[in-house]
Amino acid sequence: MATKTELQTLINTNLASGTSITALEHREVENAIIDALYPARIFETSASTNVFTNDITGLVYVMTVWKQGNNVNVSGEMTNNTGRILSGEDLISITNSEFFPDNLLIQSPYYFFASNLLFSVTTSNKLRINDSLGDGLTVYFNFNYKAID
Repeated sequence: MATKTELQTLINTNLASGTSITALEHREVENAIIDALYPARIFETSASTNVFTNDITGLVYVMTVWKQGNNVNVSGEMTNNTGRILSGEDLISITNSEFFPDNLLIQSPYYFFASNLLFSVTTSNKLRINDSLGDGLTVYFNFNYKAID
């Protein structure tokens, strides 16, 4: 998916004033806008690294991620198979810069609840548990946050 800056660059390049615009150049711009409005969903697991990287050995997750404009939506489940209680620590890193949280908008962690436990998306591009998740327990979540671009 293209960022706002990438879309603007494509528009300025392909649809420049005083030039002959081909149908191919126009379609390329329109297709990029359609892709931004109707993004593909990314299937992410604790073993994949498309958007996130697992920071905790034994943490197992399956989630679906999609970005529309600068709104990032994440839904899925996470199971603690670490053999210990997870509490007050970073669990997952957001490694794809297209999905980094907009620190100017949130300026402090973005908090959300999952199965009555408090989590946050931090300004250091982490998914953090602010409560305690016992070993062997699973939480289900559906949250969104604002990305940089």
